[in-house]
Amino acid sequence: MIIYKYPLDLDKYGYAELDLPRDAQLLHADWQDQGSQERICLWTLIQEPEADHEVRKIILVGTGQPLPRGNLDFKFINTFLSPEHSFVFHVFEVI
Repeated sequence: MIIYKYPLDLDKYGYAELDLPRDAQLLHADWQDQGSQERICLWTLIQEPEADHEVRKIILVGTGQPLPRGNLDFKFINTFLSPEHSFVFHVFEVI
């Protein structure tokens, strides 16, 4: 088992897609200072890094903002604060 960190490159709608091993367990998302810039990262627990991969879709939603409508289901990952503690974000996997 290995824990990996993936930066989330969010589009303008708050979505990110990650190419992960099928067995990846999504553990935690949070801000992380990476030198000259802060990024939102996702930590995963992976049993078999060489396993077949699949694209997983993540969405970030601020408090008071609606989740997208349609035929989408969401699995909650976690909630975190912005670095200055003025905003609260919620992270979901789109399933």
